[in-house]
Amino acid sequence: MSWIQRLFCGERSNQAESLKAENEKLRNDVTILSKNYVSCLLDKSQIITNYNEEKQYLTLRVLELSQMLAKSITLPELVLLEPYEIIEPDAMSELYDYDMIRADLKYYAFPKETWITILSQTQAEVEKCLKSWVSNISDCDDWALVMNAFLVGALKNTGLKYQGAFTIAWSNSHAYNLYVDDSKQIWIYEPQNNTTVGLLSEGINPYNTKKIWFIGERI
Repeated sequence: MSWIQRLFCGERSNQAESLKAENEKLRNDVTILSKNYVSCLLDKSQIITNYNEEKQYLTLRVLELSQMLAKSITLPELVLLEPYEIIEPDAMSELYDYDMIRADLKYYAFPKETWITILSQTQAEVEKCLKSWVSNISDCDDWALVMNAFLVGALKNTGLKYQGAFTIAWSNSHAYNLYVDDSKQIWIYEPQNNTTVGLLSEGINPYNTKKIWFIGERI
């Protein structure tokens, strides 16, 4: 064999060895990648399992806490039967001079006597919750807001089609409530002592109303 042939064969042999080594390296890389892929799949599966378990735990915990909260608050069981007068605050000229927000378009305007019964039953539960006036934590705005919230819940539980024409109201120095009766008269209501103070139009101090918010399911 000539030196040229030996040189050519040597180069081919070296190339073959090099390709063999590269092939072996690729095989090792594929094996490692396969193991990593399987490991990733297992990790992903565990993450999904943990997520589902945590989601289930949190869902049950929220339900449990909601039930505990519901048990800690008592709403009055109101008995109300339709039909009742329906009012639309936007169409009431008596309200045009006020900064007004209304959550719904239509509301029931109960007879004044019915309102007095509804509010007396609801205020009794509000008083159990807030107990008494305390600056910043259960003062006038808190009483008006909680009265609003309790009444929304109590009226919703009756199955009526609309909420009652009841509002949170603010003067420059006080927060309280209003209600509209079936003759469209608007009455000032003090939730701290369950008293109908007078008509909105009379503007009795400190009930010189500036802003009105009609309650509802949404806003």
